[in-house]
Amino acid sequence: MQLFARRCYSLFIIGQIVLGLLVVMRRELMFEGGLDYYGPLSSNLLIVLGYIIAMQCLMLLWFYLRGGFHEIVLMGLIVVFAALGMAFYSNVNQIPLNRLIWYAGVAFGLIQIAYGIFNVDHAKKSAAR
Repeated sequence: MQLFARRCYSLFIIGQIVLGLLVVMRRELMFEGGLDYYGPLSSNLLIVLGYIIAMQCLMLLWFYLRGGFHEIVLMGLIVVFAALGMAFYSNVNQIPLNRLIWYAGVAFGLIQIAYGIFNVDHAKKSAAR
């Protein structure tokens, strides 16, 4: 069961990376109504999304090299805060950000946090036996 969960998590991260790259390549997916702003404000949002993609790639590599679950929880928190920050930034600058982008970011981050907490707890119980 543990191996299945690890494989599913890896597929989940790869899916996040692919979706993020799709949004970066097709900028109109990021904004409500398919509008595309080519100004510096929208570029800032894309840079944040690019950072999230890069961090997810590093997290996937770290996950396979070390298998640490505390880092997964930290990464989940970073994704949640970045998604909420993107929503705040778009509201402040009146950019109509597609709500699915930040809903997905928050959901992906919460799933990572839950996965990391479950496995940290599971690892502690296994070590206590």
